[in-house]
Amino acid sequence: MNETNQNKGFTLVEILMVATIILVLSTIGVIAMNPGRLMLNSRNNERSSDVSKILNLVWRYITEDDKDVTELGPVPSCSSPITIGTGSGKLNLDTLFVPDYIAEIPKDPVTGTAEDTGYTICITADDEIQIAAPNAEGNQVIEIKR
Repeated sequence: MNETNQNKGFTLVEILMVATIILVLSTIGVIAMNPGRLMLNSRNNERSSDVSKILNLVWRYITEDDKDVTELGPVPSCSSPITIGTGSGKLNLDTLFVPDYIAEIPKDPVTGTAEDTGYTICITADDEIQIAAPNAEGNQVIEIKR
């Protein structure tokens, strides 16, 4: 009889090489995607959207019935902006906009609460309304005025 050794399978060295290649490729993928940067950009995009929503609410409120910005409450100059929120010392927009204009005032995705939304409002030197997100991440400035 003729006996032959027919081992079908992979050697330990081959398996370790494939595992090493997979590890290197996945590390490169994670570094290239940079999940921290993606999350930061996502939160800042949400802040930009929120700031735009708030300015549109204020603008709609003022222009719909020919109201003055002073009817919002004490809106200071941009040298000392006021925070939007229901807390003490904040500009409470809930009483004007919720639920007629919007379900709730937008809040900063990280620090925002109903008492302190994390967004500010002020009047610029050119008499424009400015809404800002002072808690923007990555040294990004998020503000919009009209």
